[in-house]
Amino acid sequence: MSILEKIVQTEKNIEENIKKAEQDAINLISNARDKSNEEAISIKKEADLKIKELNQKLEKEVKAIKLDLEQKLNKQQKELEDLVKSKVSGVVDLMYKEVMAE
Repeated sequence: MSILEKIVQTEKNIEENIKKAEQDAINLISNARDKSNEEAISIKKEADLKIKELNQKLEKEVKAIKLDLEQKLNKQQKELEDLVKSKVSGVVDLMYKEVMAE
């Protein structure tokens, strides 16, 4: 093999190596992108799950607060009704006494 043939062969080898390196770089970038997408999807799934858990916890807390407020409201309403009955009864007794005194 002559020197010229060796140079031509070497150039072909270099060109093939460059093409192979370019393809390897493309593959690496593609794999990195795929991995990033997979990681992003995984992170999104974790975030969605956490949000769901927090929403469930919040719903339970809201229900507990609502129940507590309803119980307090019912208690206050009963106390108010009892107070009104007591006052009405007192007024009726007073009116009865005035009528009987006449």
